[in-house]
Amino acid sequence: MKFTIEKKIIEWQIERMQSAILNNINSPLSSFFLKLTRSGLFIISTNSELSYKVFINKKDLIEIHDVGSCLIDGVFLRDVIRKSDKQLSFHLIGSELKVFWEDALFSKTTRDSSFFPEINFEQKGIKLTVNAKNFKRAIKNTAFATTNNPSQPILSAINLRSEAGFLHFSATDTSRFASEKIEISNKSRINISVSAKNLKDFIPPELDKDIELNIESSKISYIYDNLTIQSRIFTIEYKDISNILPKDSEILYSLTINKRDILDLIDKTTIITPGKDNVINLSLSKNALKGYISQYDSGQSNVQTKNVLDFRFNPRFASDFRFDPELAQVNINYRYLKDAISVFDKVIDIHINEKMNKMLIVSPEKPEICQLVGLVLV
Repeated sequence: MKFTIEKKIIEWQIERMQSAILNNINSPLSSFFLKLTRSGLFIISTNSELSYKVFINKKDLIEIHDVGSCLIDGVFLRDVIRKSDKQLSFHLIGSELKVFWEDALFSKTTRDSSFFPEINFEQKGIKLTVNAKNFKRAIKNTAFATTNNPSQPILSAINLRSEAGFLHFSATDTSRFASEKIEISNKSRINISVSAKNLKDFIPPELDKDIELNIESSKISYIYDNLTIQSRIFTIEYKDISNILPKDSEILYSLTINKRDILDLIDKTTIITPGKDNVINLSLSKNALKGYISQYDSGQSNVQTKNVLDFRFNPRFASDFRFDPELAQVNINYRYLKDAISVFDKVIDIHINEKMNKMLIVSPEKPEICQLVGLVLV
């Protein structure tokens, strides 16, 4: 295998395929598979979950001398290309790959390509057309609610479900729940779960137009700019979360406030470091929202904002003497609360359910988004 190519062409492809390279230096999955044909150059990377394949047409190569293939360390290839001049050449001699340009020569022993998995990049299955920009936004607004706990792999996934012209994104780690829906142009029905980590790298940053997703039983994929991107789908069924959001009749207290005001209150309150559970106390009323932390080791903080736009008590519970119609007090993980609030722009509505164990956060400006955080019972 021997060819010459412009730096900017191969560097662009390697950089956007880097997400599928493992950090384990001894694994074949920390490598790029290169295959040169008379038609052009194929490059593949995979971590067994997320896979990329790109084709660089022969017209975009300066010269093809000999065809062939090799499996080369990903970090070596990336770093050499980054340091190269405008043009660089690759020459495979036996098991050694030489990369060179006018003033430099580097060589690296290749890896046994028989250990690299054979990946089927065929595009088939259910077709679903989505806007890439909206898809990325929905992933960003839900991924933080997944878990990193390896004992619960399905909770590290975002559930994608299409219904009635919308694609619904849902994520939960059982302590919180995040959801968003985006419009889709076709009526294809899917219900799949994909690793949040994979979905974060599924759409390149520069892509914001419509793409056609291909969904099979084991993978989701699409093609963009000669780049095929695909991710494995979980075979474990996602838990039923249809009843997780409190109904209107179950809402006990409601507070309307500007996003900036409550975030500012949280930041000031947490100057005193909360405990390991990151819990702060919030008091909600028509006159103020107050934040409170008391820790034996670090001290106390007591902060309030009077910028409450509205406070409501559900009259359905007026005869229930367990509840104070003028004041609600709850304990909540402030990090989870900040994550939930961050997805909105300006005004938010905070709803607390009758059992005082859920906080629902929505916004009239973004009705397609719902955030739910479990309250801490003390």
